[in-house]
Amino acid sequence: MKKYSSLAMLMIAAFCSPSLYADGINLDCKTDKPKLQKALTDQEITVYNMAHIATAGTFIGPQLAFTVTASPHKKKNELAISSRMGELVISAGEIDKFDVTVIATNGCGQAKSSFKVIVAAEEE
Repeated sequence: MKKYSSLAMLMIAAFCSPSLYADGINLDCKTDKPKLQKALTDQEITVYNMAHIATAGTFIGPQLAFTVTASPHKKKNELAISSRMGELVISAGEIDKFDVTVIATNGCGQAKSSFKVIVAAEEE
């Protein structure tokens, strides 16, 4: 058990103190933890269209990596995010409503912003 405790302490020290990352930026977890600057807004997309949403400006912090999750949604509605740039693409293939959460993470923690997506029928 002591081996695991020691390893855990080393990992905590590595991720929660000023650390050197691949791009050469030292993170100080007292000041560099990701923060939400402004909430993402709800989106309405017409079915069979795509939405490109720039999410990077939503968060503040160095060395951010982006991920996305969505509540249960129809399989024809697909989401992808650029882990480095934070651009979210939603391909709307079927009428639906679901929640999306964008998560910005660095070695000091994470910040999240959620919003609703409504995939609406084409106007006639």
